[in-house]
Amino acid sequence: PCILVTGKGFPDLCTRALVKTLHEELDLPVLGLCDMNPYGISVLSVYFCAGDRMGVDGNYRYSVPIEWMGLRPTCFKELHEKHRLPNTVFQALTDLDKKRMDSLTDEMSPYLDEDEKEEVAEEMKYKVELEALYWLGADFLGDWVFNKLQARFE
Repeated sequence: PCILVTGKGFPDLCTRALVKTLHEELDLPVLGLCDMNPYGISVLSVYFCAGDRMGVDGNYRYSVPIEWMGLRPTCFKELHEKHRLPNTVFQALTDLDKKRMDSLTDEMSPYLDEDEKEEVAEEMKYKVELEALYWLGADFLGDWVFNKLQARFE
């Protein structure tokens, strides 16, 4: 089974409680799809470790192990090499983005593992929103997600 939940940005407490319940009660893995930018990754990290920052959470009460499915820098690099997306989809990283990226790749940051921190630090030279994939057709993003899920659970 697969259930799609959208938090439309940083998830609120109810959304995180729902995801935690679905994960525990139905034994479903949790995978995250976000924009390829430091704030997209930060959204996923809230599902993983919001207890540090949100006192109402009850010390990780609604935290779940969430895998970063995409849009990852390495995935996007492959997509761009194959499909040659227009330059308009690439956005420069701002100073705030770079500061957020530094905090995500800090050795004390609990969400990303060492390989993911290295990927972000070395490969994320610009940011790209998921909507950019619509340049490849209206069905591309759905097909891409389906293929990623299929490969992950084979």
